[in-house]
Amino acid sequence: DIIADLHPYIDSFHNWIAASEYLVVESELPVYSRFYKYGGTIDLVLQNPAVGLVLCDIKTGQVYPEHYLQLAAYAQAYEETTGNRVHSTIILQIRPEATVHESIVDWHSLIAPYIAAKVLYDWQRSK
Repeated sequence: DIIADLHPYIDSFHNWIAASEYLVVESELPVYSRFYKYGGTIDLVLQNPAVGLVLCDIKTGQVYPEHYLQLAAYAQAYEETTGNRVHSTIILQIRPEATVHESIVDWHSLIAPYIAAKVLYDWQRSK
C-alpha cells in the first residue's frame, strides 16, 4: 500500500517541524527569475522568529551537491519575485526509519556557481 509506505516519512517530518522553531508559511511555491530565466518550485517557505525566512527542500533519497545549487537558485528567484529576504536554506533529508538530517546552508555563496552551471548548460544545449 503506497499510502502506508508514506507514513514513516510523514511522521518523521511532523516530528521534525514540531521540535523545530519553524512555522510553515507556504508550500509548493512556484518561483521564476526573469533576470536569469529559470524557475522551479520551492517545497517549503519557513519562518523562524529568530532569523527570518528560510527555504526548505525536502529529499527522501540521496542528497547531491547539485541540490544545494538548486536551492540557492530558488532563494534568489524567491527574493527577486517577492522582494522578501531569505536568511538561509535547508535541505531536509527524511528517511523511513524516522531520522531526519538537516543541512543549513548560506545560499548566497552558491548562486554564482549555479549561474555558471546554467550558462554552461544553456551553451551546450545550443550546439
